[in-house]
Amino acid sequence: MCSLTNLTPENRSARVQQSTMSGVSAALQYTPPVYRETQGCSFIEFYAYDPEMGNMRRKRIKTNRIKGVLKRRQYVRDLIKRICEQLHRGWNPWIAGKTQ
Repeated sequence: MCSLTNLTPENRSARVQQSTMSGVSAALQYTPPVYRETQGCSFIEFYAYDPEMGNMRRKRIKTNRIKGVLKRRQYVRDLIKRICEQLHRGWNPWIAGKTQ
């Protein structure tokens, strides 16, 4: 029987971290946040490394609740600055969400 099918979630994530956390993937932990406006939705998106899954996952923050285009864009500029600073300091949205 294949030993990979009997891995518990803890063992599987440890094995994935060993194999994927080498070279460039060890250095690339996130992508810079980007503001996107579509016809019905506006949001900030970025990718961050999810250690549980062993790959990069997209994080979206919707900004539709901010009324007025100018107010929304100002809010987005400030939020992107804060997110960039936090990501640079090592913050991870996937780990932070589980501890709160």
